[in-house]
Amino acid sequence: VYAQRLIDADPFAEHAWRRLMRLHYLRGDRAAAIAAFERFERRLKDELGTRPSAETIELMSTIEESGASLPAQRAVVPASLLRPPRLIGREREMRSLAGAWSAQRVFLLIGEAGIGKSRLLHDFAAGRSQLIVVQARPGDAGIAYALLARLLRAMLAATGIQLAPGRARELALILPELGTPVGVAGEAQRLLLQRAVESTLADASRGGLQAVIVDDLHFADDASIESLQAMLQSDALGALRCGFAQRPADAGDAASALRRALEEGGRVE
Repeated sequence: VYAQRLIDADPFAEHAWRRLMRLHYLRGDRAAAIAAFERFERRLKDELGTRPSAETIELMSTIEESGASLPAQRAVVPASLLRPPRLIGREREMRSLAGAWSAQRVFLLIGEAGIGKSRLLHDFAAGRSQLIVVQARPGDAGIAYALLARLLRAMLAATGIQLAPGRARELALILPELGTPVGVAGEAQRLLLQRAVESTLADASRGGLQAVIVDDLHFADDASIESLQAMLQSDALGALRCGFAQRPADAGDAASALRRALEEGGRVE
């Protein structure tokens, strides 16, 4: 039930789909595990034009190769179905993240696909409260403010901030569910939105939010990255801790510019 709720909250949360597959399998319902994979695969193809990750496909292969459904009293489970597995050989990186966190510095986690950046981030975040973790997705680059909108939705849901009508209309420029947006365009729209986002982040910080972590920044749209960069450089994020993860080879111009700005300003671990 809870695994399905995770999927309902974020239909593209791949870790939630894998959890659902594992749980069906471990309950002895191999057919339901396969059906869950097929639903996720179809959603990715129809809405994003992508395929599941190698980790999800490997899990599916393990389930398919298992033959009949798992017996109810089976004592040994394949290692790839256990969650969470032990995190091995990342003590130095975990210490670096913890050091940046303690010093309230921005951290930037860089590595190629498949080496465990997301897992390291989620394990790091799991031991801390009052933070939100959002993930840029394939396809975001073609939608202005896609990542920023996802970040704001997660923040509003986590903190329960009550937006004043004026602020809601300003944020409605990228969050249409908030109502009718203000009637501005061009540079005035960008500045108005930036001010509204900064004010909302400040309210969230006063309400207890401590950190914002963005995974897979290389998928993000330029408008969102430029907005985050402007807030970091102007200290508009205030007391909020920030962290990012990206693949260097896949990073676009905006993500690369954010990395350079942080490094040149001595703001990043």
